[in-house]
Parts: sequence; C-alpha cells; structure tokens
Amino acid sequence: MDSLSDILSHGITHQLLDHLPDGVYVVDRDCRIAYWNVAVEALSGYTVEQVVGEWCQQAFPPHIDCHGTPCCGDHCPVRSTMAEGVARRERVFMQHRAGHRVAVNLHAAPLRDESSAIVGAMCIITDRPMEPAGGMPILPGHAASVDPITRLANNACLLRSIEGRLTDIVLDGDVAAAIFIEVDNFNSIPSADRRATGDHILRTLGRTIQTCCREGEVVGRWEECTFIALLHHDAHKRMANVAEQMRVLIEHTPVNLGPEKVRVSIATAYTAMTANDKAADVIERGMSMLAQAVAQGGNCVVGDCDLAAASD
Repeated sequence: MDSLSDILSHGITHQLLDHLPDGVYVVDRDCRIAYWNVAVEALSGYTVEQVVGEWCQQAFPPHIDCHGTPCCGDHCPVRSTMAEGVARRERVFMQHRAGHRVAVNLHAAPLRDESSAIVGAMCIITDRPMEPAGGMPILPGHAASVDPITRLANNACLLRSIEGRLTDIVLDGDVAAAIFIEVDNFNSIPSADRRATGDHILRTLGRTIQTCCREGEVVGRWEECTFIALLHHDAHKRMANVAEQMRVLIEHTPVNLGPEKVRVSIATAYTAMTANDKAADVIERGMSMLAQAVAQGGNCVVGDCDLAAASD
C-alpha cells in the first residue's frame, strides 16, 4: 500500500483525476479503495467518505454482468487485471446507491511501482455505450407525457409513441418491437407504508428497465405495475435478449427500503411490430403474452417466437 500511496500522493495526480469527466477509482492489491473521484461519485451515488479505505465488496454491491453473475471473486475483472498484469474492458451493470442498475463500461488497468511490481489497479467507469447507437433513452419532454411516480413516459405518451413507430414502419420500412413488463406479486410486497414502498419500487425498476434500452427508445409506465419499452435499433434482433436482460438485472438487484432490501422479479413479453398492426393490436398481443408469463409464475420471458413454437 505504501507504493500506491506514493503514486497517489502527488497533488498533480489528484488534480488530473478529479477533473476527468469519467469515473475513476483506485484499489490496492487487496481491493481496498484508495481513491474515488468526483465523476464516479455522480455515477454511483457513493461519496468519497463512504468508500475510501473500504474493501470493494463492503463499500458497494458488486457489479453484475449481462447474465446476472456478480463480478467478484474469480469473476472480478479488477482482481484478474492485477493477477495477470493485463488491462481489460468489460460491460457491467453497477448498482447505484439509489437502488437501480446503471449500464457502464469498466476499464481496469494495473498500476506498477518503480520496480514494475503491481501495487494496485485503476478502474475507469463510463456510462457511454460501447456501440455507437447506444445510450440512455430519451423521453419526449412535455409534462403531460410524464408519469408522476416514475418520471418515465405515461400511458398517453406510450400510446402516441406506438402509433408513431407503426407509421415509421409503413412509411420508411423501419423495424420496431415492444416489450411488456409486469412486477410479480406487486400487491403482496410487505410494507407498513404500502403506497410509498410501491412508488419507490416502481421508480427503481423503471430506471433499471431504462438502462437496458438505447437512445431514443421510449420506456414508460402503462398501468399500475406494468411498463412498456419500445425498441427500434435492430429491434427484431435485440428484443428477446433485451427482455431477458431486464428480467435478469431486476432479479439480481434488491430494492433498498431503508435498512431493508426487498427482492423483486418481473414477467416480460416481447413482440415485433409490423406494418399490418394498429396500436391496439400491439397492446392486445403484448398484454396477452404478458398474462401467459404471469400465469407461468412470473420471473420469465414469453415472446412471439415462443408462441410460434408452441403452436407447431
């Protein structure tokens, strides 16, 4: 740790790292956090005072990969970087202090002392997507379009967005898909203040669902505990994977309720939108498949291809 402290002790080092737009943190060989910059505070919700001096696994929940596997122990990219002396870059999902997951790129690089011995690792966190089209979804910005609880698109905005996507399909040959999401056993979640707890869960899940989408793809709350996500970037190729990614992320992300954490799961259904569809057709088909996913016990994915296979 002494050599790593020497590296970080130079004032110029802190000035440079503190002014970077990307999140940066530094760990020693034991994965104890030695440095945490302003940008990573904003990305994670955790302050310098909360994490510096703590081991990673104690300071914040582990990142997970797209399969829901925690990035710790043998699966920790930072430990692997220090063990092998090779920088690596991975797409992971970080749990924000507020409770939702955030898709980030993690770039880990070994730090060496003057004798070339590895004394720690520098981790760079960015929320810019690896793919050019990616990014956080953009919500049409009028107040009348916003759900007051989740701050996502509301029912009316979703309906207009579905109609708009169908028009683009007819006029421009675009592709689009809709994913329908329902919170499992939402009304059975125990709480002394059911309304406040329910609203917090919906906000947290909405932001995690949003993380799985790309720029310009609308996510909104359709009714009490049902969300719809509208995809258009390579929608037909992505819809099954995105629906499953939503399910996995939420299954592996407990919702913070003060000192307690509640595990929540979702049922998801996806459907391709076609030139022959009207908005009512898309909604009826999606809600019908979502009802099937709920009937199967929830925490599962049902899609167009699943129904086709079942009918063969």
